[in-house]
Amino acid sequence: MTIARELKDKGVTILFETNSIDTTDDDAWLKLSIMATLAEEEIQAMTKTLLEITKQDKVEVKYFEDGHYFTIQGKSKIDFNEKSIEIDHKKIQFDDIKSIKIL
Repeated sequence: MTIARELKDKGVTILFETNSIDTTDDDAWLKLSIMATLAEEEIQAMTKTLLEITKQDKVEVKYFEDGHYFTIQGKSKIDFNEKSIEIDHKKIQFDDIKSIKIL
């Protein structure tokens, strides 16, 4: 949000095509604020889930890779140092996770 406001102050317009948001529109800032709040809540919920997972818990993870979303289920191994989770020999970085749940 801070960077978007700085760009607006310099006369730069940002178009968020996916969400139909144009920063020249005053309503855009309310929409962006709501989206940022929702994103923060999603991050907090995901962090809580990651902390609740115990060794070898079976989980379901939806993650982003090579321009597509994939879902995988299996026993998990979390590495907080590398910020990743491994499920059935598939290593997924936390930043690529869209959703996660314990089964």
